[in-house]
Amino acid sequence: MLRRCNSGFSALVALAALLGSVRCIAQAQESSTSWLLDRSWSLINENLDSAFYYADVGAERARAEGDSARLALAFRRIAVCLERQLRPEEALRYLQSAWSIDDRMGNERALISTEQKIGTALTSMGRQTEAIPVLERAIERSIRIEDKSSEARCLNQLAMALQSLGRFEQAIAPTFEALRIRKALNDPSGVAQTLNTLAGSYWRMGRLELAEQTLKEQIAMFADEGQRRERTVGMLNLGVLYNQMGRGQEQLAYADSVIAICRDVGDALCEQEALIARANALETIDRKGEARVIYEQVIRMAEEAGNEDNRAIALLGLVGVMPDSEKGRAEQLLREILIWSRSASNLNIELSATDALADNLRGQGKANEALTYYERARVLVDSLYSKSTGEAFANADQRERYDASLREEQIEELQLELALQEEQRRRRTLERDAMILASIGLVVLVLLALRTLQQRRRIMRQQIALHENQVRELMSEQEVVALEAMLDGQRSERERIAQDLHDRLGSAMSAIRMRISTIDAEPEADVSHRNANLAILIGMADDAVADVRRIAHDLADNSFARGGLGSALEGLRDRLHQPGKLEVDASIHGFDKRIVQKVEMTWHKVVLELGPMCSSMRASRLTLDAVRDDDSITIIIEDDGQGFVEANSKAGLGLKGVRERVASIGGSVRWESSPGRGTTVVVDVPLGSD
Repeated sequence: MLRRCNSGFSALVALAALLGSVRCIAQAQESSTSWLLDRSWSLINENLDSAFYYADVGAERARAEGDSARLALAFRRIAVCLERQLRPEEALRYLQSAWSIDDRMGNERALISTEQKIGTALTSMGRQTEAIPVLERAIERSIRIEDKSSEARCLNQLAMALQSLGRFEQAIAPTFEALRIRKALNDPSGVAQTLNTLAGSYWRMGRLELAEQTLKEQIAMFADEGQRRERTVGMLNLGVLYNQMGRGQEQLAYADSVIAICRDVGDALCEQEALIARANALETIDRKGEARVIYEQVIRMAEEAGNEDNRAIALLGLVGVMPDSEKGRAEQLLREILIWSRSASNLNIELSATDALADNLRGQGKANEALTYYERARVLVDSLYSKSTGEAFANADQRERYDASLREEQIEELQLELALQEEQRRRRTLERDAMILASIGLVVLVLLALRTLQQRRRIMRQQIALHENQVRELMSEQEVVALEAMLDGQRSERERIAQDLHDRLGSAMSAIRMRISTIDAEPEADVSHRNANLAILIGMADDAVADVRRIAHDLADNSFARGGLGSALEGLRDRLHQPGKLEVDASIHGFDKRIVQKVEMTWHKVVLELGPMCSSMRASRLTLDAVRDDDSITIIIEDDGQGFVEANSKAGLGLKGVRERVASIGGSVRWESSPGRGTTVVVDVPLGSD
């Protein structure tokens, strides 16, 4: 009996020793560098903080053990965590440290991985021009050691960097090469990613049909039952493209197909994404009521599944279809989404919520607060565009909206609106203060008026009599001045009319008389010569009649009184112009401002002289250029007529009158003419007295 107990006790001791050994082995395993780094990688998609902690501890352990290879690996793990936390600058520092270790060790494969991650970090920081040579070096290493998988990854990342620079055409070649390699490696996931990158290039280049064909190719590649997830991703992306093309019905059909597939395989997450796509399609074709029902359904499903991303996306969609009467509730939902997106470091959703909240606040008249969120959205847009194009393709519908709504003009418009509101408030305050001061002043004036009223009445009665006498005297003086002015005007007008009759009609009648005397002196037998002279005489009589009409027209013309010299020159142009007989081209500039009356009156007489003088030149085309500047007025008249000799022609006599009038105001007249070669007259008058 005692032996049996001793045997049992020995067994217990052995079991305890065995358990202790297992515990020690487990503790040793948990504390090893490899286990720490593996644990970090397993948590990278679940808990970034924990993943960072294990990678950091692993780095300290590797440094203490002098394990350079694992230290570089730990730095790469830390960099991935930092990049996902949107801390690319810190991630880049760790990657550069890892690259130095890998380069010192000559580890080509590790260098390729590190250089690819450096290229990704530089691209996310907007430093694509630095990222491109790093990625090209990684591609060369991959080719040298024949690592096709790494080569494809680096080619795809190079294409994304080129896309970020807007060099979409250049991005096509590396994308096709990556696609070829991944197809050869039978890498469905890699092929799907590369096709997404290619479709993104086509989309941003505006080649939507090629983007559509690429996504359809991606969908066709995953026809097997075991590749349904990849197929649904392509279908959803194609639906996004159709939404941007305004083909909501086709997006709706793809969304319904994806919903059916997801339900068939029991993929609740995929079903939620497909339902969101269906709601987007319904919103595009203006069936917002149905879209709202689906958004609310997705919100409930996401809450039950604990999927905060899809819940936030569905909430954003719900806000987009809510009527204006629910702006207050929409604001509360958007603020809730913002709080979550910041805690989750979800840049896409934070940007969408910020943009929507700014619009919401502006619609409620909260312009100051709206401006704050617009500015925040602009910063977020820069961060969003620095992310890889492949990731952004799935959210391209959001990006297109940001392109339209977050421009500088929108912020400037809101700033202007705020400035106007502030100006209106300031003006109302000033008006109120002015009204108060005016009221006080009015009261004071009333009191003063009541106090002095009696005194003013007495003074007023005395002033009335004096004023009546002054008025009578002033009226008498004004009547005398008006009468003198009228007489001066009549006298001047009589002188002008006499001068016109003498210069125009008198000259014409003298010429007619001389022609008649010539006819009387001719022999009666020369009938043909007599008839020719009679025809000339009739023409001269017609010209005299025309002169009489022009003088009468000048008497009745009030264009000078209305518009001054410029108007008178335009009237001269209109009188001279005879379609088919005399074509007149006129260029009149600088006569908007009137000149002193004396000079202007003289100019008017000069214009009246120019009319008959120009008509007498028998021209078919006449050019009139009149220019006034600060110093002078210049008129140039050119025609293609018969020309004249000043001493013995009507035009010469008219020019003599023009010269005399221009000389009276200090001007000059220059002319060039000879019979049969046209005439040029230049009238130039300084305006020193103006």
